[in-house]
Amino acid sequence: MSTTHNLLSDLSYNFEQLLESGDNYDVLIQAGENPDMREFRAHSIILSTRSPYFRAALSNNWARKRDGIIIFKKSNICPDTFKLLLKYLYTAKVDLETLEELNVLKLLTAADELDLQNLIEYVQSYLFDKKNEFLTDNHLEILKIIFRHEELSKLRDFCLDRLAEDPGVLFKSPNFYTIDKTLLHLILQQENLAIDEMEICKFMIQWTITQSSKILNIENILELSSEDLRTIKEALQDFIPLIRWFQISKENFLKFQKLLKIILPPELYESIKKFNFKKEIENQSIILPPRFPYIDSKLLRVEHFAMISNWIDRNNTQIYKSQFPYKFKLLYRASENGFEVENFHILCDKKGPTVTISKFARNGKIVGGYNPLDWRPQNETIENTAVLNYHNWWPTSESFLFCFENKKTSTDSQWAKFARVASVHSAICYNRHLCGPAFGPGWDLVIGERYKHASCWGSTGYPGSRLFFNSTEWNAVHHELEDYEVFQVINKY
Repeated sequence: MSTTHNLLSDLSYNFEQLLESGDNYDVLIQAGENPDMREFRAHSIILSTRSPYFRAALSNNWARKRDGIIIFKKSNICPDTFKLLLKYLYTAKVDLETLEELNVLKLLTAADELDLQNLIEYVQSYLFDKKNEFLTDNHLEILKIIFRHEELSKLRDFCLDRLAEDPGVLFKSPNFYTIDKTLLHLILQQENLAIDEMEICKFMIQWTITQSSKILNIENILELSSEDLRTIKEALQDFIPLIRWFQISKENFLKFQKLLKIILPPELYESIKKFNFKKEIENQSIILPPRFPYIDSKLLRVEHFAMISNWIDRNNTQIYKSQFPYKFKLLYRASENGFEVENFHILCDKKGPTVTISKFARNGKIVGGYNPLDWRPQNETIENTAVLNYHNWWPTSESFLFCFENKKTSTDSQWAKFARVASVHSAICYNRHLCGPAFGPGWDLVIGERYKHASCWGSTGYPGSRLFFNSTEWNAVHHELEDYEVFQVINKY
């Protein structure tokens, strides 16, 4: 007796035979452009059933017929890609392993055009799971191909984040001056571009000059004619709202003051000038917040890391800084590296200051801590023995615990709480055998022998941490984790 799988395989095979034979076809699809145009015979009932795009395109209002056969042109999809799409539509099969990466991308963008949502998700998952290195190494070229496709936002955002880590890949590339204006606009909207705003301004001026049909001297922009300057100024207008002018240092403002006066609207220029010399601004709405660097966290947004940075600096009143003071480098993610204590120590020991971030599975609450010291034993000899209950308590007055509620406004003070250490002589606990990250003598927070759990035994070391929990949560002690991450904290200055 055939299994369900065999029955579906039979069905798929029969439909593939129908596609290959073209028996009783009523659609003739012309894919690609001459000299690389190919015709495919297909069946409107299958196309319309499987694709919302074809459902509309083959309707009576759209379709052109010849001798009862619908003639359908698809010149923007090459024949090889269209052949793969047809096979998928008929059989629900596609073999991505046999395709080169560029052809996978062609298939993905074509699937988006035909509104094949399941195929889009399948191909994107394949690229992330099997071709991550290719995505990372070629993110700019991929972005050029897919940026207009809204349904490919997962892949687009991945490429934008990679670009934000090293914008020089774009701005210092010889191909920068040929990049599409719409894509450039999208890139400049990113909040995490790791580049100075004055550098962005200079690159954009250079880009604008190259768009002109005239040959202009980039190095001597201040010596250009009034007509040429007017051309540049007009071309820059769409980009001016995207540059964080108030994040340009006073030193750079003075250095490029003449240039800024030429290219900026008079009101904006005067506001920037006043801000730099008097630290006053009349219209706060024209100030965009500072850009923040890309941080590889699945648990917190960059705004949360800004707040953690302020707590590290003991700046308790301001959420944003004009310059992001720390780099947060991902060392460990439990869902990827394993929840075992040993894995934490292999990846996080002796890496200097770290931030631990855990997410409770039950309610999405974020609880974590900052350790300004190494995770390491005080006595290597004793630690390397089999004494499992040997704890090291390290003294520091700089550690703290924090909590973010699972709210959209979680950077508001109502939902963000932190507690500085009170028991400074036992602020940090280290035990390679029983504990992952552990804070306080009690412990106030520990991820340890209970895999996938964070435990909060009291608040003696960090008294303010009692306010992180309601009475039910406090009495529970052990909290199942969805995930936890550890970041190395690197001072950039």
